[in-house]
Amino acid sequence: MAQTKHQQQAQKRTQTLLDKVEIFLDKHDMEATTFGVLAVRDGKLVHDMRKGDRVLRRKTLAKIRAFMLVHALAP
Repeated sequence: MAQTKHQQQAQKRTQTLLDKVEIFLDKHDMEATTFGVLAVRDGKLVHDMRKGDRVLRRKTLAKIRAFMLVHALAP
């Protein structure tokens, strides 16, 4: 079954964010499960993103970005 344009865009946004999350995890020495729980209360978030089983809604993308920004700015 072919993906719609909207689905393709959502998948691309998810992959782009996953790349940033991976960098964040390395930089902050954080486990993927911990990240998911702290960012959106879902310990399987990063695992599912890595497998391609998770395409994120804009609201979830915003929560993840906000978490990374706040965490990066913390002393």
